[in-house]
Amino acid sequence: ARSVVVRAETPGVVSAAPVTEGAVVRSGQLLCALDAEARNARVAEARAVVRAREADFKAASDLAAKGFGAEIRVTQAQAALDGARAQLAQAQIEIGRLDVRAPFAGVFERRDAEMGDYLQTGGACGQVVELNPILIVAQASEIEVEKLRVGAFASARALTGETVEGRIRFIGRTSDPATRTFRVELEAPNPRLALRAGQTAQLRAVVGTADAFLLPSAALGLDSAGRVGVKIVDEDDRARFAPVTISEETGEGVWVRGFDAQTRVIVTGSQFVGDGQKVKPVPEPVRPAAPVPVAVKSNGAG
Repeated sequence: ARSVVVRAETPGVVSAAPVTEGAVVRSGQLLCALDAEARNARVAEARAVVRAREADFKAASDLAAKGFGAEIRVTQAQAALDGARAQLAQAQIEIGRLDVRAPFAGVFERRDAEMGDYLQTGGACGQVVELNPILIVAQASEIEVEKLRVGAFASARALTGETVEGRIRFIGRTSDPATRTFRVELEAPNPRLALRAGQTAQLRAVVGTADAFLLPSAALGLDSAGRVGVKIVDEDDRARFAPVTISEETGEGVWVRGFDAQTRVIVTGSQFVGDGQKVKPVPEPVRPAAPVPVAVKSNGAG
């Protein structure tokens, strides 16, 4: 979801680098510490100046109250005191900048500074990556993107088999000029950090449900026009080709749509009969229709 190179806000020598690469860090955790060098002395000096200016201001105020001092003297003393306090605050801010901390909870993916290194202002301490939640980015075609909605439920399955679920948070309005596809972002919880940044995943967004039937893959074929379908048996016991829509492929078979529960589908021997040929059907037990997700699938990277 986020990846940041954490950098030093002030120059200095690295005096501590307590976090190892790959460690899970919390927000605000120390990643690199810089040597204070002369900064502590500057803070002490600024405090001493503030005390002196406070004494000057008090003396000027007391004299003005008794009628022995000009009001302008009080104003000058106040200005000097304000300037001294500003210098002290600046010195204390410099001390606070010596600690380089994690801006958010995540993984300390890469350490760029070791003890003894000298970092200039803007020098890199290391990289922090937020993996929980994780962002899955996919490209949807012009047809697919019209079915998607921000906030819709979706899931992503990595090649390793890990699956996460979440909501679509962004759908691009401008297509990629090279592929004519639209960017889709899914944000999903990843508490165990099971998914890593850069993995390949398949994003599935549910856009509705429809009755489908589980058939063996061998029951499917192509007609002369190249359409995917199955052979069915009509009321005259003749084989007919019927186009179908594939909803999902599983290890058990293929879920298809395009006919109802009364349709007789040839699941064995369909390759041996032609369209219109008379057959003698042998019934087999079939599963009833089941509602299955109608999904849009796109390849994405977590």
